[in-house]
Amino acid sequence: MSEITGKSGNDYDRTAVARLRMAHGQIYPAIAAVRGSTRNTLVRNFSEQCETFVRTHMRLLEGTGFVTGDMLPDPPQATGAPPPGDPGHSHAPAPAATSLLGGG
Repeated sequence: MSEITGKSGNDYDRTAVARLRMAHGQIYPAIAAVRGSTRNTLVRNFSEQCETFVRTHMRLLEGTGFVTGDMLPDPPQATGAPPPGDPGHSHAPAPAATSLLGGG
């Protein structure tokens, strides 16, 4: 709050939106972790509601035009990813998606 207290107009709006978007980006993964790590149906339902709310709010904040790519954190580094396939070794093609539905 002390950061935006002396600001006004667009300067205030830009700072407030940037801080809110940053906070939402930090809580979003925590909500997903709760959702993915509990068997408690009440907690799972609540986390789904939280995810919807936070995702919608992030979209609204980003829709102001005050959120730019340089404000967002760098994507995480991939860890534990499987090694690339051997280009000299062919794999069986995946079945057509319709075959999974019984459509052949």
